[in-house]
Amino acid sequence: MNFDIATMPLVFIDVETTGFSPTKCRITEIAALRVEGGEIKRKLVSLFTIGEPVPEIITKLTGIDDAMLEGQPTFDTVCDELIEILDGAIMVAHNAKFDYSFIKAEFERCGKQFTAITLCTCELVKVLYPALPNHKLQTLIETYEFEYTDRHRAEDDAAVLIQLLTKVGKEFDHDRLRLAVNGATV
Repeated sequence: MNFDIATMPLVFIDVETTGFSPTKCRITEIAALRVEGGEIKRKLVSLFTIGEPVPEIITKLTGIDDAMLEGQPTFDTVCDELIEILDGAIMVAHNAKFDYSFIKAEFERCGKQFTAITLCTCELVKVLYPALPNHKLQTLIETYEFEYTDRHRAEDDAAVLIQLLTKVGKEFDHDRLRLAVNGATV
């Protein structure tokens, strides 16, 4: 796929989950921030009732607990809105296969199909910043002093990705960036 991140609509997505298996675990929170022309034009941020307890280790990591999910909507209530937000855009996520697989699994639980072209910022950073000790989001936050309020919360993590692509867009010329982006797109 050949596209230009400066002009293409991008939807920065992050999900918080109950674990690492999209078939066994659930999304507890999602953020989808649609950026056009450098501005957030639309956003979806929601916690979800999942019908099972949040593992203690996840609560320690994210701060999301059972009480926070009580009374929240279920994932199926946002499926159509998420598709609208992604319409004509590229889904941008850090370790995009993780987020994509969880979203796809949740759509399947709702009896719906999900497909999106994705840009993995982890893969992009590996190409553009190979000297970093690793390419974890926390390393990028610390190295480049990206601003956030609640680490491991979907909206803040998605907002960090906006800061990352803004930085990348300023540091690399158009041709270098286009090649790197095209190599990190699935």
